[in-house]
Amino acid sequence: MNRGLFSVKARGELVIKAVDRLARTSEETIKSVLAKGAIDLQREIKANIKKQHAIDTGNLWRSVQIKTKEGGLVKEVIEQADYGVYVERGTKKHFPPVKALELWAKRRGLNVYAVVKAIGKKGTKAKPHFIPALRTVLPEIFRNLERVMR
Repeated sequence: MNRGLFSVKARGELVIKAVDRLARTSEETIKSVLAKGAIDLQREIKANIKKQHAIDTGNLWRSVQIKTKEGGLVKEVIEQADYGVYVERGTKKHFPPVKALELWAKRRGLNVYAVVKAIGKKGTKAKPHFIPALRTVLPEIFRNLERVMR
């Protein structure tokens, strides 16, 4: 996949074609573009969580955080809730521990054993929020980086 100054190889490596342009771009400018991109991605993920009705207590929504590394040249947008991947992808048929679902079922007036049995028969439905946000925001981040490196 070619994105002007950037290209993504089949192995998933990001290769910068124009290193000289990168060298001429101020570090602060790049940090600014990455910071804006991380904030946009965080907002999009949180908006998708709401759209997918994947909010119960708000823990997953609140767990979407931005981590800064390498003095601001690396931004990570992560979900700190350990169950986020299961919400994103759904699950196959399995029998979760009753304890894990007790409060959730109680808040909905459901029998927890019936919920466990249903998950054992059907699994859980995927509620994608992270990957769609990446697909939406990543092209804009690439465009902004290309713009500042011209």
